[in-house]
Amino acid sequence: MAPIKKTTSLLFSTLLRPPGSGLHTVSSGNDVKSEFWNSFYQTKDYAAVEAKYAHSWKEIFNSKKINQLSSTTSRIGLLGMPFDGGAGIMRGSNWGPLFIRHHFQQLYSKRTKANHLHDNVFDLFELFDLFDLGDIFVNPHLIVDEMLRPSVVSKIRKSMNHPRLSRFPVSPYSSLMAVCEEWHKNFPLFPLVTLGGDHGMSWFTFQAWLKHVTKNRKISPKKLAVIHFDAHTDLLKERLGVDFCFGTWAYHASKKLNPSERLIQIGIRSSGKDKKFWESTLGVKQYWTDELIKMGTHKFLAQLKKHLEQLGVEEVYLSFDIDALDVSYASSTGTAEKSGLSLDFICETISFLSHIVKISGADLVEVAPWIQSPMRPLGQLEPETTLNSASVVLQSILAAMARGLPTKIALQK
Repeated sequence: MAPIKKTTSLLFSTLLRPPGSGLHTVSSGNDVKSEFWNSFYQTKDYAAVEAKYAHSWKEIFNSKKINQLSSTTSRIGLLGMPFDGGAGIMRGSNWGPLFIRHHFQQLYSKRTKANHLHDNVFDLFELFDLFDLGDIFVNPHLIVDEMLRPSVVSKIRKSMNHPRLSRFPVSPYSSLMAVCEEWHKNFPLFPLVTLGGDHGMSWFTFQAWLKHVTKNRKISPKKLAVIHFDAHTDLLKERLGVDFCFGTWAYHASKKLNPSERLIQIGIRSSGKDKKFWESTLGVKQYWTDELIKMGTHKFLAQLKKHLEQLGVEEVYLSFDIDALDVSYASSTGTAEKSGLSLDFICETISFLSHIVKISGADLVEVAPWIQSPMRPLGQLEPETTLNSASVVLQSILAAMARGLPTKIALQK
């Protein structure tokens, strides 16, 4: 593999920040970020955090290290997208990536310490063979660059300290797309998991994934599908005149897939239209929660396998909205819904999928840790319950993705 170009390094250093630092805070919120840094980097000093973060990138940018990694192991990239464009009834998923990382680390570091595998929690990501890219640096006032006049973009580049004469994007979704494409191009063996943030980001991570597997890896589109866990369909063509957002991403993804029934939605239970409407008008494949409960897990998995085999699907992108789960498992989210799926069902389905197809891209979205939903069961501790569920789902996704890598990664169960 060729050494990383300077423009690639410059793009990453401009558009990314250390894990937990993509949220722009001046004073309020800094204490939450510093507690995470202390847990992850053993320091609350941001200069020291930046130095350790830069060192991790220096290692992976080293051409010898890249060649060594490519030949002996494979890593999974983890990316944070701390942006909430208003997906839920209540906002707050911009804090999701920081809280998920922190809770995931704390939850599994206790297990590794109990087994005497590691001396400190920073080694945890080595156990899962993760490389944390950090966070997209989010300007919360923006969405995509296409909505901005060139003069405004230039002004924002200057304010956000972009390199002089650079043409890097400034908006959250545009920056996310650029980083994902650059990652896939330079690290083709390392699949990417993105933590949201609202579900609108999935349109951009999906596009980057689709371009990578079809153009870089030369996989036929006929062998691809999207597995979408959600309480909602996200199948609007546009929302209030905006083409790409949390409510439209699945519609546009379905149009990229041929046939569109390669978009498979699991857990739907809140929609202005019924299943018959969506499947007959858009051609997508849906499994609503009420029918899943009646059907039972084993019968559903058999049907899912048959559907994927009939389509000839070999590789999938997995998108998981935390509100696919019942509120008893996850109520700290912007649009919590009752009568949802169980955590056991989710984990069993993801594990099952990993044995019949390759999961080469994924996201986990809509965790909003500050929200105390009125739907949560009496006495349910939040955000701990939601974060526990999100951590278990993330672990299931990582284990599933690892099964499809060239070199098998041993994951702590």
